[in-house]
Amino acid sequence: MLTATRLVPTRRRLATILGDGSYNPDELNEEEDEGDDISGSEDDIDEELDEAVARVIPTAIPTVKIPPKVNIKFEVPYKNGTQDLTGITSRTEFDDFLVAVAGRMKTRVGALNIGYIPSYNKTRTPKPAPKLLEDDESWDSLVADVQQYVKSCQSKNCGKGTLQEAKAKGKGSKGAKSKSKSKKDDSEDEVTPALKEHELFTKIEKQHHCSECKAVCFVLNSGEHHVFSHTELATWALLASRHQATIDEPPKQLGLEVSHARQKKAKNHQANTAANSNDSAPGWVQALAPVFGALLNNRLPTAPPEWQQYPQMIPPVVNDPCVHVPHSMQPGVKRFLANIFFELSDLANVSADQLCVLLAPGGVLISFGIANRLITYAKEDFTPVSNKRPCVDWSLQ
Repeated sequence: MLTATRLVPTRRRLATILGDGSYNPDELNEEEDEGDDISGSEDDIDEELDEAVARVIPTAIPTVKIPPKVNIKFEVPYKNGTQDLTGITSRTEFDDFLVAVAGRMKTRVGALNIGYIPSYNKTRTPKPAPKLLEDDESWDSLVADVQQYVKSCQSKNCGKGTLQEAKAKGKGSKGAKSKSKSKKDDSEDEVTPALKEHELFTKIEKQHHCSECKAVCFVLNSGEHHVFSHTELATWALLASRHQATIDEPPKQLGLEVSHARQKKAKNHQANTAANSNDSAPGWVQALAPVFGALLNNRLPTAPPEWQQYPQMIPPVVNDPCVHVPHSMQPGVKRFLANIFFELSDLANVSADQLCVLLAPGGVLISFGIANRLITYAKEDFTPVSNKRPCVDWSLQ
């Protein structure tokens, strides 16, 4: 059971919700004065409250119609082509969309800079500019456009319309073939009006550069290579800019006897020769190949032999220039020089030129002046020594 003190606030709240003016403060005061006599059932109050709420909710909280789920197909660039990105719907969050695009393109999310063109606008002329897709607001705009396009397609034909992919309009293959027959294709080497004179000059130099002549040349009918001068090339480029010549053959104004067929054959032969020469070794390498092989087989020692390999035999009196020691008794690396100039008379009896020539095989390189001074000193010392005593020949003892 509820008393009147509990019922009055309940009526006040109901009157506020209903807004029908049923709430009167004077009546409330009277009811409060008579509160001791008023009583009611708790179930009746609950039923009255439920009926009031049932009448208010449909008008206070309108029903929001959720749009249907739409699959959105994307084409994302990857390397030199594109890839399809599926699994994206109108209910996909923008952050999830960025992660899916980055995974499909094999890149980072921070490196993305996305712009899109709807497929139903792609066939327009002129082609529309891409729209940036950089935040949640632009993503919501994209989803709204797609939903509106789907709704407009399905509303056709009394609500039985279907969604079709946009296709580019164009003529059939039959019309394309007839058009190609009526108008011949231009040659690849034909001069275009957009090229200027200096650009044509550069193209002529690049196309007719000869690796054999190391210059821009042309093969005449006689087989000779005619090297163009700067004036001839400038004249050629000027005539080509006026559409009076092409860059394939020199103009007739240069007075050269040329044939395009012969020129093409000569260029092909030159290209084959250049390819063969690049694959094979130079001629001087082939000529010296046996020499290189012999050097590799007979390698020279990297260090001089040890002194222990030769017997060290010291003569009795080394400082005495008159003492004669046999050549077989000379030690080590100085044997060569000792065999030539063991006696002082040997050095005094040669000329400066002969001394330079004789010392060169032993690894001693001296100038003409030093050789001349050595011979002079030897002659000065040889005369007093030879007058003192005769030389002793140890080989006879």
